[in-house]
Amino acid sequence: MHSLRASQINFSERLLTINTLKRRRNDIYRQMPLPDHLLADLKTMITHKQTTKEIEEATDQLWSFSRRTAARVITSLMENIGIEGARASALGLRHGFAVYAVTKVPLTQVKKWMGHAYMTTTALYLEVSGIEERKWAEKLWE
Repeated sequence: MHSLRASQINFSERLLTINTLKRRRNDIYRQMPLPDHLLADLKTMITHKQTTKEIEEATDQLWSFSRRTAARVITSLMENIGIEGARASALGLRHGFAVYAVTKVPLTQVKKWMGHAYMTTTALYLEVSGIEERKWAEKLWE
């Protein structure tokens, strides 16, 4: 199981280190910079969990549930707010992150943060249509 661990968060460097799951090897990692407000929330949560002994010291896992359970919760929450179909999933959330991120940072940075080996894989996440496509078109003509 690849659970998020407190030791993966480097508060001084403001980075989260994540094991890349999609590649054939287990020793490939990527780093994601985190904003100060999220780091503050994570620090508060970790301190609370350590104080109340909710974090198992042997594993230092932040949550006791699996990645699959988290995916089901994400799907349920998204459906509750009216997001339906393929977008109502953890993968849909990942797609949304990629589409939003590419409007703010270079594509090469999005590729790195997504953990992709090839730009063609990142490009698949950037396929937009409907409302997203219209928003991009409007930005083009601003």
